[in-house]
Amino acid sequence: MCFFRLKKLLAELQADPANDSRTFKYFLAHVLVVLLLILLTILNPQHPSKQLILVVIATIFVKLLGLIYCYIVNGGKNGKYFFHRLFPVLWVMLFRIIIPLFLLFILLAPPIFKVLGMNSNLHGTNEQLIIGLFSLTIRIIYWWFVAKQIKHLATQVA
Repeated sequence: MCFFRLKKLLAELQADPANDSRTFKYFLAHVLVVLLLILLTILNPQHPSKQLILVVIATIFVKLLGLIYCYIVNGGKNGKYFFHRLFPVLWVMLFRIIIPLFLLFILLAPPIFKVLGMNSNLHGTNEQLIIGLFSLTIRIIYWWFVAKQIKHLATQVA
């Protein structure tokens, strides 16, 4: 499995686009990450505010649009190997985009909140809203990069 090496992954996908064993590993990894996020959400003792509910709905909307856009750039109903491309690319882009940006946000959030006069404990509605909007922005960037790689693979492999 590739974690950061996008060129290696793209070469593997171009050489053997329909490898079910590889696709299953990436799919399973993706499902485990999603389940972990759901578990962390369930364990959160706070009740979400209306603003946070809107951020969650927007996040779901971005994910659906991202999936649809990836499907379209892969060739739509005439495309091939969509899931064989999608899950490996999702996994590598997770490590290349989301994790570094999230770590950067963790480093920058306390000074930003201090300048804005907000709580650094991240339990206030405004703080959670800022985190939600940042997360939403990261997801938009993430899906744009994923679609770019899917389109690249779709145009390289007939």
